[in-house]
Amino acid sequence: MFEELLEKIAPELNYRVSRESQQHEVHMGKHQNNKSITLKTTVMVLAALLFSMIILGCGGNGSPVDVAKEYMNSIVNNDFSRAYELLAQSNKEAKSVEEFKPSIGEETREYIKCLEYSLIEITPTDAKVRITHPEEDDFVLLLVREDGEWKIDFDASMDYVQSLENGTRITLEILGDYSESDIEGAIATIEARLSSLEIYSRNVRQDDGNVIVEIPRDEDVSNVVEIITQSGELQFREVMEVIAEGDPRYEGTPLTVFDSDDTDAYLALSKQEITLPYVSKEGEGLKVRLGPTRLTGDIIASADAQLDASRGGYKITFKLTDEATPEFAALTQELMGKQIAIVLDHKLESFPTVQEAIETGEGEITGDFTREEAGEIVTIIKAGAFPVRFGKNPVIEEF
Repeated sequence: MFEELLEKIAPELNYRVSRESQQHEVHMGKHQNNKSITLKTTVMVLAALLFSMIILGCGGNGSPVDVAKEYMNSIVNNDFSRAYELLAQSNKEAKSVEEFKPSIGEETREYIKCLEYSLIEITPTDAKVRITHPEEDDFVLLLVREDGEWKIDFDASMDYVQSLENGTRITLEILGDYSESDIEGAIATIEARLSSLEIYSRNVRQDDGNVIVEIPRDEDVSNVVEIITQSGELQFREVMEVIAEGDPRYEGTPLTVFDSDDTDAYLALSKQEITLPYVSKEGEGLKVRLGPTRLTGDIIASADAQLDASRGGYKITFKLTDEATPEFAALTQELMGKQIAIVLDHKLESFPTVQEAIETGEGEITGDFTREEAGEIVTIIKAGAFPVRFGKNPVIEEF
């Protein structure tokens, strides 16, 4: 439904649309090698172009939301003169206001009504806007400031969306059998983690027992892989015993081995005692024996990284959901005077002594974190744990 609209709203890109094997492809005629992008990307681009003219368009007259509503009404009512004014000067050179006017059908109107936006970044000269639709991925729109007003940099926005034509593909193997809703939940978690890394030009999909993640080639792929492959499983466990290096039992106490390839055994460990290593602030090696999981990360409503004034470095503060607050209060009441371990992806982050019952629904995770480490932990906690297990070694390739 977007073919005509694309041709009229961006004629300088010379779009032509064909159907092959019941699949749409869009061919960009101005490229010598006739590269193609899927219709999904085309729809994303169209959403960007239409909604781009909404965002920050009034140059200080009203809020972005007010401007969005004004522009949306102008599109729906076929009033395109204002929208044309919002294009950057370099983009206007390609077409006149008459050429700009598309013919919009009812289906397209309904599509436009579903679009949402949020401001990601703004400087005196540039801005980045996230465009979202309930059935499409998030992506970024670029704007420039001309004569004190925000204008849409059409070409730069198109280049940004098309950056996935030459990118990096990360293939995550799904271990075991899961429902479609579980796999969709895992994809949503990956999407949330990528958004926290401000990677909005991306493609995440299921394909033959794998989850495929495609990102622009200039992104830090090693960091992306580290963030998206962590299970994000946060556990609160009772500390049963702490064994120091000088203790005669230290050498004879085995650490728990985690094999994520054995899904059943891996999941069963949440209900079992485990022993994890820990290095104290003084550099002393410890082996900490922990009881079964008492609470998990789904009790956390929000998390943030903050400076730790008393210990130095950074800490993670969190706020519990309203439903979980009494559960956490009961647990800390039970463990008063004992230690409670906070474990993320089977790494012991800290095990503070419970001084009193925590009834406020707020807590913190300390561990002499750097800013980057704390930020990564917050990213994983916010996005939540994966409802499926992935293989240890993702396949990484450029395309």
